[in-house]
Amino acid sequence: MLKSPEMRKAGGTVLNLTKLVLAVGAVVVPLAYGVQMSVSKGYPSQVAVFSHIMITPFMFVFPLLAAFLGGLRMYSEVGHRFASLMATRQSMYRYLAGRLVGSAIVPFACYFLYAALAFVIAYFVWPAVGNPGVDPSNYQMTNAQAAQAELRDTSYSQLLGAGTLVYGFGYAAWLGISAAVYSIASVLCLVVLKNRLAAIALPAALYLGQSVLAIPLVGPQAALVFSVFPFGLTQLPMFVAATPQLAVDIAVVLFAFYVLTRMRRKGYLT
Repeated sequence: MLKSPEMRKAGGTVLNLTKLVLAVGAVVVPLAYGVQMSVSKGYPSQVAVFSHIMITPFMFVFPLLAAFLGGLRMYSEVGHRFASLMATRQSMYRYLAGRLVGSAIVPFACYFLYAALAFVIAYFVWPAVGNPGVDPSNYQMTNAQAAQAELRDTSYSQLLGAGTLVYGFGYAAWLGISAAVYSIASVLCLVVLKNRLAAIALPAALYLGQSVLAIPLVGPQAALVFSVFPFGLTQLPMFVAATPQLAVDIAVVLFAFYVLTRMRRKGYLT
């Protein structure tokens, strides 16, 4: 059922407020939880602090949060048949391409900010307040040895060899891109599936299901959750660690290409 302009405006306000709450929650809640759980613990180095802050239960559901952050508008428009209305005003190809690009921005920004703030807390705020719990001597290491050990601590920490900021913001970009990919996947599912709730949740369900199966059958190194959040595991070469999530990235790009090509040729959503 199509809504009047006044109802659509009110609905847009509610939608924007919902997205704002979700965006703040996606950054603040896991960050606050990670910091709170990291106090009064012992660490050999700053990368261990960073790892502990990033290990939270939220890493198992982050694709679902990313999907709602980026796909909530499309979810609403499909439900209110606004997408069908747009077919009379512009090409559906252009409409969907715009929605796919738009769906990537907020999830990328939120999860980039989340990881970047965790990194800043671990590497700059933590030392500024006395580096609580960080003492390499408790792990039979000198400060120099601990600094070298950071390079081998966890997957992607190899980037520390290129500089502390390269590691911190490089990993933040990786997490942001992963969030954007799951959001785009959810929007694509909204296009091809009739059940909106199942569509927007499907990529997150596949992420969690693959991780649950991969951990006992192959090992945690094959799980999507540890490809995106590699903390607490033995270090792997970066490409090996990234391979599970890179496979998802490639699949989503091919899926988007298929849907957009079909849209350009046929001109309708389903």
